[in-house]
Amino acid sequence: MQDLELILRQAIKDSGKTHYAIGKLAEVAPGVLDRFVAGTRGITLATASKVAGVLGLGLMTIDQESYADVSAKKPKKKVTKRN
Repeated sequence: MQDLELILRQAIKDSGKTHYAIGKLAEVAPGVLDRFVAGTRGITLATASKVAGVLGLGLMTIDQESYADVSAKKPKKKVTKRN
């Protein structure tokens, strides 16, 4: 979940929205987002999903066996984030 937290923290920072605005739309207390972004607390998967939805991000499940096969392979080219 650590990668998810890093991505979500950055998405919140990059969104240009206040923690209050994101919290209101996601039905999450702004203080929870304040502490999460500051790194003083984690976030539940349910809350991460709500916040991700507000930011236009999606969460998906993956098959652990498939993930192990893919993650064991070395990428041939650099993967970049699309806007």
